Amino acid sequence: MSRPDPTSDEEKEKFEFMERRDEEQIEKSIFGQYLDECIYDFTTKDGRRVTGLSWVGVKEIAAKMGSIRVDEKPDIIDQGDSWFVMVKAEDRLRDSSRWGVSTQFKKLRHKDGSLTDDEFAIQKAMSKAQRNAIRQLIPERWIQQLIDRFLQGDKKFEPEKVIEMKGEHDSKQVEIIQESEMRVPITKEPMEGTTLKQFPLNLGTVKVGMVNVVEDMTEAAIVPESTISAKDSTIANFLVPRVLDAMVAKHAGVEYQVMIEGDNMLRAVVIRGPLNDQLIRDLVNASRWAFSKALEKKKLSA
Repeated sequence: MSRPDPTSDEEKEKFEFMERRDEEQIEKSIFGQYLDECIYDFTTKDGRRVTGLSWVGVKEIAAKMGSIRVDEKPDIIDQGDSWFVMVKAEDRLRDSSRWGVSTQFKKLRHKDGSLTDDEFAIQKAMSKAQRNAIRQLIPERWIQQLIDRFLQGDKKFEPEKVIEMKGEHDSKQVEIIQESEMRVPITKEPMEGTTLKQFPLNLGTVKVGMVNVVEDMTEAAIVPESTISAKDSTIANFLVPRVLDAMVAKHAGVEYQVMIEGDNMLRAVVIRGPLNDQLIRDLVNASRWAFSKALEKKKLSA
């Protein structure tokens, strides 16, 4: 069953609530307080019930999986009024890795509009980046099963009851996107005679990449024309946090994954979920700009 398509205001309310609660959990953990709220359950202003996995819940599942490791050397960038953190998490059992990013403002805005320094800003940025990386390594099916158990009255959070170890099932059932499972091709070349929708990323006569979208608009791939570092500022500081993360926050059911190869080189970005024409246009415009700037810098430094 597909999820309902909430309005942007509803989705924003959900996102802001969960971010605020996660920040509260992070602050409490800094002071050594015990936390056990693994699933958030709240009602929106219009009466819609919303549930979701908390920061503590993500950590609990990762601990039970036992195979996830987070890079001990994250990229931390001081952006003046905010901290930007990019970190890599790896599931060694399933041979899969994901990048997580987070931007955290250094000031806290209070209800009266005043601003004060947030002494835990860097810790929040770090924890959220770790959360975002680890969260991508947890199959959605497991999370939904835990939420379903919660909604059915089982308040015990027991990830071990839904976790399937590799070898106990067909690996294709693990809902971490593997290339062999993708319907959208990872290619920058035009494909004739197919139902694939393609949007060349051209800046004048210069090719900088391609956006491929499957016919039913449920999967898309953004592919650079040539190798680009995933750590390039146009990718790490713009495309990921300001475009992709914002897209996930605003559109229910949409998720993305950054595909990395070699020495942190960007191979593609794959997006899944209920896509639409406006969302695709936004992705095309944003990725065209990001890729063109990254390739320009690469050319100048060669």
